Amino acid sequence: MNIKDFISQRKLIKHNKRIFSELKIKKKKNYNFLIEFNAFHYHHLILSYIVNFFKDKFRCNFYSYPSHALLSYPIENSFLKRIKILFLKILNIGNYGVYQSFGIKDFIEFKVNNKVIQKTNNFLKSAKLNNKNDIVKLKVNKIFIGDLLYDTYLKKYRLEIPTIDINSKHFHNFLKEFINLFFIWDEIIKKKKINFFVISHIEYSMGLPARICVHKGGSGLLIEFDKLTKINKDNIYHNSASKYYKKKFLKFSKINRKKFAKIGKKKLLERLSGSTKDIPYMTKSAYTNNLKNKKTVRLKNYKKGKTKILIATHDFVDAPHVDGKFVFSDMVEWIRFLVNFSKKTDYIWYIKNHPSMNDKWKSYQYYTRNVVNKLIRNSNLILLNSNTSHNEIINQIKIDCVLTVWGRIAHEYASKNITVVNASYSNIHSSFNFNFHAKNIKEYVYFLKNFMKLKKNLRYDEVNNFYFMHYIYSDKDWFFQDIDKFIKQIGGYHNLWSTKIYEHWIKNYNLKFKKKFDAKLEKFINSDNLNLIKDNYLF
Repeated sequence: MNIKDFISQRKLIKHNKRIFSELKIKKKKNYNFLIEFNAFHYHHLILSYIVNFFKDKFRCNFYSYPSHALLSYPIENSFLKRIKILFLKILNIGNYGVYQSFGIKDFIEFKVNNKVIQKTNNFLKSAKLNNKNDIVKLKVNKIFIGDLLYDTYLKKYRLEIPTIDINSKHFHNFLKEFINLFFIWDEIIKKKKINFFVISHIEYSMGLPARICVHKGGSGLLIEFDKLTKINKDNIYHNSASKYYKKKFLKFSKINRKKFAKIGKKKLLERLSGSTKDIPYMTKSAYTNNLKNKKTVRLKNYKKGKTKILIATHDFVDAPHVDGKFVFSDMVEWIRFLVNFSKKTDYIWYIKNHPSMNDKWKSYQYYTRNVVNKLIRNSNLILLNSNTSHNEIINQIKIDCVLTVWGRIAHEYASKNITVVNASYSNIHSSFNFNFHAKNIKEYVYFLKNFMKLKKNLRYDEVNNFYFMHYIYSDKDWFFQDIDKFIKQIGGYHNLWSTKIYEHWIKNYNLKFKKKFDAKLEKFINSDNLNLIKDNYLF
């Protein structure tokens, strides 16, 4: 930690002690909380207010835990790390000092004891894992965790070809560790009677406590800088709220449906003109020319009558199962399937990666491109320059169909009346009818062979309704007042993970904000909504 970060943390600790005071009021309901311990600076600010909201109103026991166990560091701490943590807590410094400043005193430490090892061994002896699909569908004690296990393995190791070899010793060692972590969490949640959690991710091993807790009847909150989401047994995924989008939209009055669709259309057109306002993590738009020479790309235009397909790739290791199971076990299997399928058609096949972005995305993109290059070698697929604008692809190549697993390109191209086939039925668009959503490999092949004659059944006009529900309906300013302005003030999106955010916060936020936030959070907690919604859109 550098001296600047140290000073910023001390200022925040002092600020928190002033803002959050102990209130002695009658408290009825009892909450046993899991509070994720991480190094996400924006998350610390939000956590401090949520923790104190519940502490002011209810009897609460708060337990903080190492969020990235197994994903980024070992399950058990080394002796030296335990000593370091002890000193940080005693001296009230670092992230431990920050957490203690808003009321967190109890920090969980994981231990792989003999009881855990025995449970893991017994489970693995009885588990029938014959292929990768068995891994995706894996349940332990009737709790579905296969997606979390699969994605943690891919993310942790970033293999040359990011898939699972079911017979490898490397994977089996990881599998044993993951099941150990499951039983550690299962015991903690049972022993401490955990019934609520506040979490930053419900993917990877980070999502294990949430998955176990909701199975036992608990619930929690998923915190993002621009969204607050409830997680419960019926809604366990990042975008679970999306399955209700169409139903909710149709509940609006006819006048409001028309108004909200118009708002969605306006914002979507801005996106297609190069705006990244609704997707701030994108440092460059995929709809503007990002080539260095800034010249219009001359793309080969083949004979008229030829059907043209565009495959829009995904990051292979960035939570491919974020919305649950899809047609293939992973993104590698999806690309491999399309490489083989392309040879059986007379279509012209294109494939394109995301445009080059800055900051921490660079290494991910370099990795993705290397994997794609290996998978499509000696295939029928034509690799387009990653920085080619989608507007150029649409206007020059005149794509007939786009293939994605669950990407946002599915609503972007649908807005241009272009057919999109998702290799997943569980995706953010599936409650609407402007795309095809395959439930299984048989249906996926059917869509690929027949999309030209089936496209007449699509409702492209619904894409504006979706855009409103996904990007506008939820309150992206739910915590940070005017998040777009806030991100500019702190110097960009990636500074949300920097102590720079502390300095800005201390100067601009006070007790008045706390009262306003508490009222907003209480209203949300007592509502039926999964996402915190803007007041002017509530019905």
